[in-house]
Amino acid sequence: MLKLLKRKNDLIKKILLYAVMTCLAAVFVFPFFAMVTKSLMTSGEYWSATLKMFPDKMMWANYKEVFTASGESESGISYMMLYLFNTLKICFLSTLGLLLSASFCAFGFTKIKFPGRNAVFALTLATTMIPQSIMIIPLYSLYTRFGWIDTHYPMWVGMWFGGGAINIFLVMQFMRSLPKELTESAEIDGANIFRRYFQIILPNCKTILAVIAVGAIVGPWNDIQTPLMYLESREIYTLALGISQMRIDNLVDMPVLLAGCVMMTFLPLAAFVFNQKFFVESVITSGIKG
Repeated sequence: MLKLLKRKNDLIKKILLYAVMTCLAAVFVFPFFAMVTKSLMTSGEYWSATLKMFPDKMMWANYKEVFTASGESESGISYMMLYLFNTLKICFLSTLGLLLSASFCAFGFTKIKFPGRNAVFALTLATTMIPQSIMIIPLYSLYTRFGWIDTHYPMWVGMWFGGGAINIFLVMQFMRSLPKELTESAEIDGANIFRRYFQIILPNCKTILAVIAVGAIVGPWNDIQTPLMYLESREIYTLALGISQMRIDNLVDMPVLLAGCVMMTFLPLAAFVFNQKFFVESVITSGIKG
């Protein structure tokens, strides 16, 4: 009888838990759902006085208009395609630089002994307390002296110099869990620092690097402040800046603009879906370490 009551209580708890989780999921998904449905409306339906959540007819042409409404550049390529190419280039270069530099710095802090290592790491970690807003003017002045205004360099070059203290710290914590015998045996066999880093450490850190890569991709993909500061020529706009500029110039109606916003969610969503197993692995591994 007691076992039956316990099973019933467990079942009720599970039902309540799933009900709460379903309600929370609905709350979080609703804004995206509304954006998708309204991107398929006509302009009249969108601006209708009565609230409508579903269009009378699916206007898939809105997604095509996102590319045509922006016009064509002097090379004959749609501006939207240029925005997409520019954003993908920045995401690739910044992500590659972040992963390599952060992992290399973490490798130095965890696997190489040198004088003042702890002090240097403490100083690196202290940079997380510096507000990003106070770095805007010094960085703009620096990039102006370099002649990098109206170029993509300010948006990805910095990632090749450390990749951020938080990312270094995360990779360090993961590297500390790796057996010391891996690098010690390679060192005995005559492998130099770079060989130990590229052939032994990096392959064993793919889980944490994949997790960090998601944030590294989503950051520049969604960033609008940095491009707004440094980019002037329309040909080198990023996707976020280009879509916002289309609205400012009244080139498209709101449903078409929302169609562009929906398209912007594809890459972050794909990055999360394909790297989901690495998120799970990192959580499980962290639990085992603890």
